[in-house]
Amino acid sequence: VRLLHNPSGLQVADANLRSLRLTNTGPEGALRVDLSITTGVKATYTRSAGPSRDLEIRLTRPRAPLNRQKMVALTFDDTPFPQGTGRLLDILREHRVVATLFVVGNKAARYPALIRRAQNEGHSLQNHSYTHPNFTQVAPAEVALELTQCNQVLETLTGHKPTWYRPPGGAINAQARAAAGELGLRFAGWDVNVHDYNTPSAKTIADLVVANTRPGDIILLHDGVRPTMEALPDIIQRLRTQ
Repeated sequence: VRLLHNPSGLQVADANLRSLRLTNTGPEGALRVDLSITTGVKATYTRSAGPSRDLEIRLTRPRAPLNRQKMVALTFDDTPFPQGTGRLLDILREHRVVATLFVVGNKAARYPALIRRAQNEGHSLQNHSYTHPNFTQVAPAEVALELTQCNQVLETLTGHKPTWYRPPGGAINAQARAAAGELGLRFAGWDVNVHDYNTPSAKTIADLVVANTRPGDIILLHDGVRPTMEALPDIIQRLRTQ
């Protein structure tokens, strides 16, 4: 199997593409491709005519039409961090930016002052589970419990119940979606994910975000990642010039 096209944020090992299975379905050697894919990712495939019989996989994520208002959404996963979230909030306040923070409930319970500060400064606080498990590796009842407990913590601290959730690592399946839907939570996806937690260079993070962002996009970054905090002022300033 050969990956022919892989746009930013889509990787075979990434949560956007959970699994790929090839099955020989007949005497002619026809192949069926079974893909388990999360939000908005499409796959097309062709069989090569040569003796190698390669299968070429092309992944794409359809994107919304250009936003004429030239706005983007900054989102941060894994909030709060006792030695990181304060700096994130300082940067956002300095640059007059409001962001969406996806909160891990048990951490919010330990550091309530950071959650209250984020709310007071106008940021949106949404659900990122209670203990940060992989939703595809736990039972639907456990997914529901994780989301419910995070909702309860945030409602207690802020007076508001989240309406959006982003599963840890982006890992999701139909059962987890159904469990979240029964709680009235909507899935929060993204358009730009540069895997900042695996990128040690602030300049590389900033360059990748700016190069891959267009109006209307949702940008996924992570709280508590030092290079991301170093890159953030540059990201904001460069996107504003566009």
